[in-house]
Amino acid sequence: MRTSWIATGMTMLMMLTVGCTLPPFEEIEEEGVSETELQPAWVPTEEELMLLAFVNDAGLTTVERLDIDCAIRSDSAGYIVEHRDGDDGLPYTPDDDPFETQKELDEVHMVGPWTIERLVECAEYFGYGQE
Repeated sequence: MRTSWIATGMTMLMMLTVGCTLPPFEEIEEEGVSETELQPAWVPTEEELMLLAFVNDAGLTTVERLDIDCAIRSDSAGYIVEHRDGDDGLPYTPDDDPFETQKELDEVHMVGPWTIERLVECAEYFGYGQE
């Protein structure tokens, strides 16, 4: 009697395994999804990477640097640094929130296309565009 339970269990396991097999990866096709839709939605440009490196550099990019050297509005500069440095207002602490995309930077209060353009120019001036 014991062997019949084992045989039945093995038969059921084989049936489940066979019924759940997937075709090889090459054979899997998603209907209605183009190859470009399967690629990441955001691929940063070199300019964007340069910009993000500049605004996330707490050692160089201070409110004063952004306000005076980059000639952006002082309130915009303050909001950028405030976002990056987090609630405690101190750089290099666990609550820091570095910018991950240009869109995230653009969403900061008082930051828009003109400010972004000035920040890109400033990043280039301070050598972020050079390799």
